Amino acid sequence: MMRHDVDIVGGGCVGLSVAKHLTERTDLDVAVLEKEHHLASHQSGRSSGVLHPGFNYPLDSKKARFATEGTAQMKAYCEEHDVPCEELGVLVVATDDEEETRLADLAEQAEANGVAYELLDSREAIREHEPHADGQAALHAPEAASVDAEQYVYALAREVREAGVTVYTGYEVSQIEAAAEGADSTRATAGSRSRTSSTPQGSTPTPWPIRSASARSTKCPRSGESTTRCVPSAPSSVKR
Repeated sequence: MMRHDVDIVGGGCVGLSVAKHLTERTDLDVAVLEKEHHLASHQSGRSSGVLHPGFNYPLDSKKARFATEGTAQMKAYCEEHDVPCEELGVLVVATDDEEETRLADLAEQAEANGVAYELLDSREAIREHEPHADGQAALHAPEAASVDAEQYVYALAREVREAGVTVYTGYEVSQIEAAAEGADSTRATAGSRSRTSSTPQGSTPTPWPIRSASARSTKCPRSGESTTRCVPSAPSSVKR
């Protein structure tokens, strides 16, 4: 393997997005190391791809900002890169008076966050949007959508490769250790599942290793006595 300024461990949507922004904002030589032989084999490729419009998040919260701005940016990216994106909208259905009162709170938050919405006050109005839904009232948010998560990863990979990023597949990082001069050495091996004898084994020195290994972040090898910490986003039900 060649030496790179940055080695990003994990070729999912987070790792590839980091690579994209690094190449757009710096002159660093960036590489992505993915342990599988195909991208989007795990969490990124199996995501529901739901784009939340942001009506249910508190005003001025980061969640509200990321949902509203992020959804708009993702739709624009999908259109530019021909990634399938279905704008289906979402219904929040109330089945009793107490739940209907909560709809008013959601509508107020939607208004504050700049999210398009419509309050529906009858079963007939609800079924115009979803024939199988049953309730006495609902909030309809038309901006909710679903993106093809696997194709999104592939689009990111094409983009970063065109920008000069080297994407290695079939490279599972087994260890990150401090080098004598203070840099880090990221050791990647083909592993027992390698099907080609030409896959190299060895190490590549890099000043900046970045871990973005999704649900396996807690098992991703650490760099000596590094003070960095992993913050996994996987639910407790995910086997690590």
